[in-house]
Amino acid sequence: MPFSSSNTTDKIAAAGLQELICPYFESGTESRCLASNRHVTVSIRQIAAYCSSDDHDRCPLFLAKALLALRL
Repeated sequence: MPFSSSNTTDKIAAAGLQELICPYFESGTESRCLASNRHVTVSIRQIAAYCSSDDHDRCPLFLAKALLALRL
């Protein structure tokens, strides 16, 4: 389920995910992934699994963006 709320930043901080590593993550009213062409809204579970860890390169959207960049 997508995580969207007016206080997304507060909920991310409460979950202990203050340091977001992924350069494509954008927090605000809705947490969005800028690696996607459609700026996909990401869930708190996805943020914990991909955006806020050193393993953000396991994220399918991050990998797709990197592979497309290599093709150009």
